[in-house]
Amino acid sequence: MIGWLAATISRFPHGQLAPLQPLLVAGFCGGFTTFSLFSLETWHLVQIGRPGIALVYIVVSLPLWLGAAVVGERMALNR
Repeated sequence: MIGWLAATISRFPHGQLAPLQPLLVAGFCGGFTTFSLFSLETWHLVQIGRPGIALVYIVVSLPLWLGAAVVGERMALNR
């Protein structure tokens, strides 16, 4: 999807979607890409017989991501 969107928008640089390219390509599709890579890495660890490492990866990553979101929100609200 990210490749299709980037190519389609670049073919019409003055089209209606051109101003939204950063939001659609990096933002929307980038979010799916990040989660997909996290899922793929976790599944790969399970497949190669490292389910404990996969679990540690999940247990460490998710709270860090959520914590970073909370810190960012608080920083924004305290300005």
